[in-house]
Amino acid sequence: MKLSRTSADDGVLMYAGVIEKVGYEIRSDEKMKIGKGELIGSPDLMRDAFRQGRLTLKLAEGSDIRILMVAHTEGGERAYFEIET
Repeated sequence: MKLSRTSADDGVLMYAGVIEKVGYEIRSDEKMKIGKGELIGSPDLMRDAFRQGRLTLKLAEGSDIRILMVAHTEGGERAYFEIET
């Protein structure tokens, strides 16, 4: 599947009682069903999000996508994810 759509903006990360603003960049198919991307936020938030594993990301346009965290470097402001199908 070709990842032909790129989106970058600010969104809201939600999990286990946490609601925090984050930056994001996503590379996906046109319907946002398959893809991967990165979150940008405080190192503590990125560490906790990675440990949580499965999260919801509310995009700037208002839709929610389920994501699965796949990588984070301790102390880093970026964490990487795949869109859950």
